Amino acid sequence: MRSGRNFKLADVFTDEFFDRLFQPLEEAKQEGVQEGLKQGAQQGERQALQGVLSDLIEAGDTPADAANRIAEADSDQLRLWIKSLARGTSPRQLFAEG
Repeated sequence: MRSGRNFKLADVFTDEFFDRLFQPLEEAKQEGVQEGLKQGAQQGERQALQGVLSDLIEAGDTPADAANRIAEADSDQLRLWIKSLARGTSPRQLFAEG
């Protein structure tokens, strides 16, 4: 059964229609890009801090598990350890169990 209305596809499917249809996709895509950039920056910061910390300590003066603890630490912990070393804490004291 046909309705009494005659529509032209060009009148219904306008550029504005498609812009509104795809706008949520574009916004979601942009949010995904921003989140990816944020995660990449955080990972880069963490790797840089791990490198600085590794340069500040000598392998012979640290407990055996220090490398694992450094690898598993987040950026905040790495910063705290670097500050402690800068204030004169020895690597052995820094990574002492307890």
